[in-house]
Amino acid sequence: MHRTLSLVAFGLFLTTFFAVGQGVCLGQSAESNYTQPGHRYAHGHAGVYGWGGGYHASTAAEGFARGAADVIRARGENNLSNALAQRQWEAARKQQLENKVLKVRTFYERRAIYEYEHAAEVALRRERAEARLARIRLSDFSPQEFDPATGEIQWPALLADQAFIDYSIWFDSLLAERAKYGQLDAGALGEAQTLIKQWRAEVTAVKDQVPEAVLRDSLRFLLRLDRELQTKLG
Repeated sequence: MHRTLSLVAFGLFLTTFFAVGQGVCLGQSAESNYTQPGHRYAHGHAGVYGWGGGYHASTAAEGFARGAADVIRARGENNLSNALAQRQWEAARKQQLENKVLKVRTFYERRAIYEYEHAAEVALRRERAEARLARIRLSDFSPQEFDPATGEIQWPALLADQAFIDYSIWFDSLLAERAKYGQLDAGALGEAQTLIKQWRAEVTAVKDQVPEAVLRDSLRFLLRLDRELQTKLG
């Protein structure tokens, strides 16, 4: 009797043990069936994103490393952009300075050319005037014609005519002033030149009324007066 009960108990123990073992195996198999496909998909295809859309770091250390790399890369790109912008700004600044230098250089070159051409023109006019005076062989006033100590001048008959009295009186006063003060200002000399030109024009206008020799001597007298004022009385 006791032997029979022991066999029955041992049979129940074995039945329970195998049932529990099978349950465990079934549980593992079910769990494997649930997780295995994802596991195979994630590790069976390297470089392909798994479920959920997007690769993510498998560990916190990997995530930190990737974030640090992104920050370093962003800083590098920013530094490169700043360097390129700085280089472009420096190039633009250099071009601006070169343009200013060129503008200033052009200004001074143009002014130098103008001054050179102006000086050449003045020299040419002077040479022509001297050549003209040399051609007509103007001579200085004789002591009988002009006294520098008193300013008294002996006008030719045509120039002393009543028709030109305003001119002769003005020059008598000018020459007397020069004798008294020893010099004439630039304004008076400029006005004298203008009046001599006008006087010559009015004398030439009466050329049909006077002999040619009288007209020539009167015009030459006014040229001698102009030279006297410019070379000796200034």
